[in-house]
This record gives sequence, structure tokens and C-alpha cells, in this order.
Amino acid sequence: MARTQGLEPARLAKRTVRPVLASFFMKRRPASSLFGLMVVAFGCAQPAAPPAPSAGAAAGAEAGAETQHDKLSEIPPPDLSAAAPAARDQVAALKTKLATLRADPQTPTPELARAYGDLGSVYLIYDFIESAAVAFANARALEPSAARWHYLLAYLAQLRGDLDVAARGYQQTLAREPGLRPATLRLGRVELERGNLEQARVLFAPLADDDNAAALEGLGKIAQAQGDTERAIHFFERALARAPKATSLEYALSQAYRKLGDRARARQHLDRRGDVPVRIVDPLIGGLGALGKSAQLFMVQAAEAMEDGDWAAAAGAYQTAIDRDPETLDAYRGLAVAVERLGDVDAAIGHLERGIARPPQAGDATATRKRADLERTLAGMLVLAGRDLEAIEHFRRVLRIDPAHQEVREPLANALARSGRLSDALALYDQVIRDRESPAPALLIKRATLLVNLGQGARARADFERAIAATPDDPALHLRFAQALTFLGEPAAADAERAAAARLAGAGDTTKHLRLLVEDAHARMARGEYESALSRFDQALELAPERHGLRFELAQVLGHLGYLDDALREFRAVADALPEHAGARRGEITVLLLSGRFGRARERLQDALQIFPLDAGLAHVQARLLATSPDPGVRDGPLALELAGRLMKTHGETSVRETFAMALAAAGRYQDAASLQRQLVHEAEQAGDDPRAGRLRARLHRFEAGKPWAAYSGEEIVAATLGGATGEPTPAGRS
Repeated sequence: MARTQGLEPARLAKRTVRPVLASFFMKRRPASSLFGLMVVAFGCAQPAAPPAPSAGAAAGAEAGAETQHDKLSEIPPPDLSAAAPAARDQVAALKTKLATLRADPQTPTPELARAYGDLGSVYLIYDFIESAAVAFANARALEPSAARWHYLLAYLAQLRGDLDVAARGYQQTLAREPGLRPATLRLGRVELERGNLEQARVLFAPLADDDNAAALEGLGKIAQAQGDTERAIHFFERALARAPKATSLEYALSQAYRKLGDRARARQHLDRRGDVPVRIVDPLIGGLGALGKSAQLFMVQAAEAMEDGDWAAAAGAYQTAIDRDPETLDAYRGLAVAVERLGDVDAAIGHLERGIARPPQAGDATATRKRADLERTLAGMLVLAGRDLEAIEHFRRVLRIDPAHQEVREPLANALARSGRLSDALALYDQVIRDRESPAPALLIKRATLLVNLGQGARARADFERAIAATPDDPALHLRFAQALTFLGEPAAADAERAAAARLAGAGDTTKHLRLLVEDAHARMARGEYESALSRFDQALELAPERHGLRFELAQVLGHLGYLDDALREFRAVADALPEHAGARRGEITVLLLSGRFGRARERLQDALQIFPLDAGLAHVQARLLATSPDPGVRDGPLALELAGRLMKTHGETSVRETFAMALAAAGRYQDAASLQRQLVHEAEQAGDDPRAGRLRARLHRFEAGKPWAAYSGEEIVAATLGGATGEPTPAGRS
């Protein structure tokens, strides 16, 4: 594949790489991902099945409301001992109101029905299902013509799996309010589950004409049950187009394509499968949430938003739960995960630290377990942020708080290994492997890698051989063993293992061949052989062009080598296919800045921040670009100042303060810019950082002369924001 060189040919001839390219494009995340290090249960338990309404309430449901006051059932009092104070207060207030209305013979029947319904609704949202069922039955007895009481009782019956009662309730609902869409859809699902395919089809078909996702899913299941696989695929794909976050549809499609014999499409959908269902838009059930006031209610709402992939809504609900009850430790953890999904790892870490800072509750075993979970999640976030030394301390705290959390020993060992503390890591790996009857090959390979680095070749060879014995047909293991043998000075044995890997990969087995190519590419990158790694990624993508992860890695290598136009094309392809791929977005913006396309970089930054509104890194790039772009058509001092001011409130690190000073100057506030810049110069001098102090003085002279700072190149902007570790070039002779 021909490459377009994006840097000066003279520099590329020696394959030297600009520091900013090396620091950004090849900055790889740790092998252990965040979600392998923590266990977060976002789901909430299904409510217990409520009993059927009492015989008296059911028998009088359709009688005249004026005769029912003395025939209503007593509502069983729920156990509120474990409920939040807000929930207890709310239930007490509604019970007092209901008692007052019942005592007054002049109370209109509909008003009394609504009082029962309000109490039942609050019981429902707090999961007091038995009490909710009787309250709704009383409301229905008082106001039998109101569709909502029939609907809510049918919904409770469906929850407990009493499909016959649910079906009658939804039918009674529709008799009173024909065309009520949630009732129609729920009745369709009940009939489908009861095996009444034709009745379900009649209910779903009219709504499918409006592309309702739940109706389309229902028709797909009917077609599937009738053996019409192609028609099922048609409906499932339409449903997925309407509800792309409903990942349960991916599984349905994978099974349908598998039945047709289309293994490639079956695998694509299977790889994207999940547990998010097709939700029915239901204002009545969804609106009940507005009645709740306890932190736990918002925890439930947050969990549902997480299931739907709505990270912003989840973050808001978790924050509200914390506001209602700052001791809700699970909320800090959920908020951190939601914010990390939005792209702001630093803010996520801050939320976890806030939760951990809450005073511990002595003697509370549940609180102790939750605190250990917070520490474990924080350690995982720190690993994600590349802060292994801090992560190590928090992993150790988990074990001190709750020694039962033995699962953190492996990620702790991983962090120790990455930090160069090989002997400590080896001791932990030894413990983990000793405690497991059949340790996974991947764990054995981790220990073997440490042993190679510690010069314990015999033990390393034993671990490799044990891993290969467990999965002898894995070419990647043979390839890794070959690399280790080469390092240990056994070239003949290494050649034999490479030959075994090639034989197992086989030209006819695309999956194994692909794995071999990728492993080989990674090994070459580790040795600094980026050009040869590039060819391996090219070959891998020819075999699997749909693998966006491979394309992203290819883009990183291209950027590292300075093939900026090619890197831009690959980053953009990944971002177009996966709009929420933060790495691809950052890569594309970096290439645009490095190649001097500042206007386009500004546009793509705005696009990215629509998807990642809390990504402080992208916001910083945008502020720096608007303040210092070499292209005067891109600079916007007032907007840069507004953005930098927001960053200053939450991220006060030195680079942000530097950007704020530049933004002040770009907005014409030179005196304020110079004042802040003098502070920055003084801090650099006190730290003994002479190169940085020199750069800061150059800017100070500009501000004192009433001139803004214009970046020398896009590389300067990237180095100060996305590049991180590198310094900025100090051009001579700036005017």
C-alpha cells in the first residue's frame, strides 16, 4: 500500500519520529481494561410477584363506585425499616392524606380513587408490590371506568407472570381507552408469550406501519416462530434501525442468520449482542418516577439509563441520588462509570475519590463491602488513565478492607508488572496460579513473560508449555513462545514454534490466520519494527475489513510513522463507523492539527464534543485552538476565553492555566494575561524547569507588548493538550 508522507522527507528518511507523534499515536492503554477490573451491577432485581387482589376487591371491581367505600380491602403495610427516610416520609404523608379523605363522607369518589392510586404508585416505585396491588385494586373498585387502574393491575400481573390475568386486564384497559399504544403493545407481548400468534399479529401489525420498534420486534418473533426466517430478519432489522441501542435484537438477528447459513453476518451480530431490550414508551409507567423522592428511585432510573446506553441521563440520575443521600456509595461508583463512558476519566476518578472520602460507618458490613467496591473501581479507573502506581495502592486497600476480594490480586499483579516491580508481581502471580486448579493460559503467559524478564528461563519455558498443552491449537501462544525463546537465545526452538504457529493458522482458517498476523504485528511494534508491523495490519484488514479495532491500530502506526494523510483516512473511517470511539476522534483531530488543517480540526472538535460533552481533553484542545490557531480565520478569542474559563473551574492544572492566559490575550485582556503569565513563569523558575520558563517568558513578552500568542504549528497545540509529555517547540525569530 503506497503511503503519503505527512512530514518532511528528510526526517522520514531516517524513520525518526516527532516526539508528539510517538507520545500520542503509540500511547497504548494497559492490557487490562477497566471493565475487567471491576464488577458493577447496574441491574435492579425484578419486583416480587404481587398476590392477586383480594376476592372482595376483585368481585366489586365493576360494581357502582358509590357502594364500595365499605368493601375496600385493607392495604398490607410494607416493611419500611430499610427504606430511605425520604421514602418513609412520602408514604406516611400519602397514608395520612388517604385516611383524611376516607373519613370525610363528602369526598368525591374519583378523588378517593386517585388517593389510592397515588399511594399504590409510590408503593410500586419503591418495590412494595403487594401493597401496590391492593391499593390499585381499591382504586379500580372505586373508579371502574378509569382505564389506568385496569392497566396498572394488568402490568403487575404481567410482572409476576400471571399472563391470563394480565391479558384480561389489558383487554379491559383497551375497552375503556381504545388505541392506547402501551396497552396494545403489552397485550401483544402477553399473547405472543401465551402462544396466540394470530392475536399478537393483529395487535402488532397496525403499529408496525409506524415503525414502532416493539411492534416490529413482535412481528419478527412471530415470523420466527412460524419458521419464516427471512421475514423475521426483515422485521428485526427494521426494529434495530428504530432502536439501535436495543442490543438484544443483535442476538435475535445472529440466530436468524445462523439458521439461514450466513455465518459471517451471524458472527457480526453475535459480536454486538447485549442485554438491552426493546423498551415500550410508556408515559404512565415511566411517569411514576416523578412521584419518587428517595435516592434508591434515582438509582433505579440510572440503572435503566445505563442499560440504554444513555450515559448523560445515567450520570444525572446518579448525581441526584447522591444529592438526596450522600451515603449512597453505589451512586458514586455508577456516576464514575457513566462519566467515564462520556469520555472524562479524570472526572470519574474524582467522583470515586469523593465517595471514598465519606466517613466510614463502623460495624456496617454492607457499607464496608461497598467501600471496597469503590476502591476496586477507582483502581480500575486509575489503570485506565495509565496511573498504575496509584492503582496499586487502591488495589491493596481493597484487600485490607475486605480480604474476600481475592479477584483483585491478578489486576494488582498486572499493575505491578507494568510499573517494573517484577518480583512483587511474580509473587502475586504465584499465589493466584497456586490457588486455581486450572489457571487460564493467559495468566500463565503473564507469569512466563515476567520470568523471561527476570532471567528465569526454565520456569518460563514450563509455563509456556503448560499454556500450550491447555490450548494446543492456538497459533498466538506458539508465536509468543517463539518470541520468548528468541529472547532467551534459543533460535532453533523459536523457529520450530513459529512454524507451528504458521501451520495452525493455515491459509484456509481465516480466524486463526488473522490472530497470527495481529500477534506478529504487536510483537514487531514492541521491537520498534513499525514498518513491518504496518504490513501485517494491512494483511489483517484485507482478511477482515470490518474489524474497526484493527483499523484503529493501523491508523496509530501510520500516524507514528508520519503517514498523516493515510492515518487521517483510517481514523475517520473508524469514527464514521463508530461515532463513540473516542480514540479515533482524538486521532483524527490530532492529524488535522499536525497537518495544519485548523479549520477542519475546529469542525471535528465541535462534532466530537457533541458526543463527548464531558471530555476535558477535547475541550482543552478546542480552547487552545481557538486562542492560538496560526490561521486567523479559526481564532476566536471570546469563545476561547469562555471555554478556558469553564475548564479552570474543574481542571486547574498548569497546562489549562497556560491556555487561560492565552485566551485572555486572544480576547484583548492583555494585562490580565500578563499577570497570570508572570505567576506561571515564577512557578517554572521555582521548579527549576528552565526550558519551560523560557517558553513562558516568550509568551509573557508578547502579552506585555499587547499582542496575542499564535501557535507556531499544530504540533505545538497537540503537544500541550493531546500529546501530554512532550514540550512545545520554541521557534526562533517570532515576530
